[in-house]
Amino acid sequence: ILSLFSGTAGAISGGGGIYFLAVYLKIACATPASLRGTSIVTAVVLMLVRVILLVAVGAFNRAMVLETTLLVPMIFLGTWTGTRLFHASSPARFYAALQILLLCAALAITVRGLIKII
Repeated sequence: ILSLFSGTAGAISGGGGIYFLAVYLKIACATPASLRGTSIVTAVVLMLVRVILLVAVGAFNRAMVLETTLLVPMIFLGTWTGTRLFHASSPARFYAALQILLLCAALAITVRGLIKII
């Protein structure tokens, strides 16, 4: 049910329901490490599917390849920083940070939706 809500919220808002998948994963995964690992695998699979679909419909152009190439160092920096913070935090701090991230994502999606309505 949470997965259905996640997908529906993402489709309606255009904000990406993957954030809300974390709510389900928090319940389903026994440890923060398994939650993190599952989230990473899910994100990688979804990104690969998106890239394959973009290439298949011809929507992937030179500018996108250049932008992606320029952003690769930031991806590695974010991964390195996230790994260090994850290993330095306790499970309680990890889940508190996750709750704050989910709250911020929900607020951002709500504000974006309200702006579109107004």
